[in-house]
Amino acid sequence: MKTIHDPLIKSGNKVGVPYHFDKITRTPNSLDAHRLIRWALPLDKQVKVCDALFLAYWRDGKDVGGHTLLTEIAEAVGMDRHSIAIDLHTNKDGEKILAEARQAQDKGITGVPTFIINHKFGISGAQSAPVLAEVIRKIAMQRA
Repeated sequence: MKTIHDPLIKSGNKVGVPYHFDKITRTPNSLDAHRLIRWALPLDKQVKVCDALFLAYWRDGKDVGGHTLLTEIAEAVGMDRHSIAIDLHTNKDGEKILAEARQAQDKGITGVPTFIINHKFGISGAQSAPVLAEVIRKIAMQRA
């Protein structure tokens, strides 16, 4: 039986990205996951945190808003689990994340991923590298 997710699953399979929509039972609040991503940046662990969150949600169907999972991910990538657990019980950087989300909404961004090029052009949805390269070429030609 075909589903709306079939193209995404097919694309993911081509590059080794597992999607298991059947394991996802709810859409979690991702505010705390976004805070963890922010805290990982100065430690150069942001990509590892994002990858772990992605797999936890899309492959395993886990609640990426849960503090237990977030502290496990932090520890797995080499962050200090104890300090992350403490920070998660505060609102540290919460208002910054919400302000960024409001700013994106004000610009008409309603989904992820959205690629903003040159602070002016937006591309919504998961796009292949050739599609993104072509858009960048076209934008560059317009500017020339």
